[in-house]
Amino acid sequence: EIRVPLPHADNGFGARLTAALAAFHTSHKDQYGYSYQGRELVELVNVGVTGLGLLQRPPLSPAIVGGTDPGAALRATVAVFFPQSKGNMRCPVYARARLTAGNEIAGPAIVEQYDSTTVINPGWHARLNEWGTLVVSKHA
Repeated sequence: EIRVPLPHADNGFGARLTAALAAFHTSHKDQYGYSYQGRELVELVNVGVTGLGLLQRPPLSPAIVGGTDPGAALRATVAVFFPQSKGNMRCPVYARARLTAGNEIAGPAIVEQYDSTTVINPGWHARLNEWGTLVVSKHA
């Protein structure tokens, strides 16, 4: 695979593609010492596009504010092995979508959501901030 740009040309896409293929054969000969120009077909493997422009940032809404108790998001309690505990520990499992801003979770705990799982180890702490971000930190 050799990357080549699609050059600008005023006489249509066909001329641009022909120029890109010529650049490919030149680059191939420079890199490998030979070229199959005129003898074999060229396969386009990937085509990339870069766009530049100004975008408006979408407005962000603050998360719903609740208290520090994450109990409404509790789904289950399971036994989880943590190496530092040298055995299983009872570990609450929380539904991420049901947490509210201000909820605080002391580890060990698990926070599940549709696309990821966050494990909060013993001695660590998590808090949902006002933008809905789960902030995890180690207890001092």
